[in-house]
Amino acid sequence: MSAKPTRETRVTATLSEHSVKAARGTVPRGQVTFAVRNKGKGTHELLVLWTNATPNALPQNGGKVEERGLVDEVENVRPGKTRTLTVRLKPGRYVLICNIAGHYAAGMHAALRVT
Repeated sequence: MSAKPTRETRVTATLSEHSVKAARGTVPRGQVTFAVRNKGKGTHELLVLWTNATPNALPQNGGKVEERGLVDEVENVRPGKTRTLTVRLKPGRYVLICNIAGHYAAGMHAALRVT
């Protein structure tokens, strides 16, 4: 019996002032590669957090989200640039955020569900 091939899901995540927009709100479990595009004027980052909290209700301290449930992140995505982030996700609820001070509170978050 041969092993099932691993499928990779690709998702574009667009960062700008002040939003995070994922091209897909639901993805299958397994390997997910985010193409993180910064269309904003400032530097941003993308964090993938596993959480049952709603996207706009994550605990904060000093203008930043407490990174409980952090899966992985890509930092220093400069304006006009695209970077990739590949993670293995299990079923559940996640939130994609920019955690540069003040950016999350300004609206830089999006929900992601993994089935």
